[in-house]
Amino acid sequence: MRDRMMIIGLVLVLAGFSAAAEKQNAEHLKSELDVSEQVPPPDDPDAFVILYIGDSITRHGFNDDTIKRLGWDHLAGMAATEESKDYAHLFAAEVQKLHPDRKAMPYFHNKGGTGAVATRSATLGAYRSLKPDIVVIQLGEHEKQATGPDALRVNFDAMLKKLQGWPKPPVVLCVGVWSPGGDREHMTYVGWTQQVDTIMGEVCAERKVPYASMAPHALNPANHGWGTSPGVRWHPNNAGMQAYANELTRMYKAVITPADNSKP
Repeated sequence: MRDRMMIIGLVLVLAGFSAAAEKQNAEHLKSELDVSEQVPPPDDPDAFVILYIGDSITRHGFNDDTIKRLGWDHLAGMAATEESKDYAHLFAAEVQKLHPDRKAMPYFHNKGGTGAVATRSATLGAYRSLKPDIVVIQLGEHEKQATGPDALRVNFDAMLKKLQGWPKPPVVLCVGVWSPGGDREHMTYVGWTQQVDTIMGEVCAERKVPYASMAPHALNPANHGWGTSPGVRWHPNNAGMQAYANELTRMYKAVITPADNSKP
């Protein structure tokens, strides 16, 4: 089974992501191990397809190096204890409940290598044939401050524009950047992390795409800390993954439930 999980790249991101304190606490902890998975169309033509565009929080592979260096020995969103408890599968289970007559099938965008918006967007075309019903975007952790806020704004807008321009436009849902470092007293991000979160939220608002900041969840110590290495513990644990799934479920229900405008 592990042969099926051959990786296409391991990128340790060591760029400036935020202010100095944030950089010291988080930057060296980030790991990205994309998994080379085929993208066959679903066998069921009526399947409910969910495409996840993310980084290690969405999907992280494993090999001898991750087992030895990080203590990470399974395929899942990091740092869920098992695949069924990562946010992608938790949300897919909720979608299945909402659409019991169709089979919910998760797919993962694993091309581009760095986990950054620009590289994920550049390789997005490979997934167009899936005709997804929902696209979930979980990115931001690997945006480099040196590249600048304008580049992030342009790249993120271009990604949303591509998705909305597909022949069968999917429902697009976005969640913000994850960073346990920040101002926990006021439950807010600081520095570059805050800029990334704000820019992504603004672009989503302009494109009328639902967006949820993960700051309140990332800054809650109960939502991270599982694992044997600092790099794994930085990521959302099972509770943090549930927080992602809850935000996505809330946003999706708001999209498919008509607003009641009869009330004053």
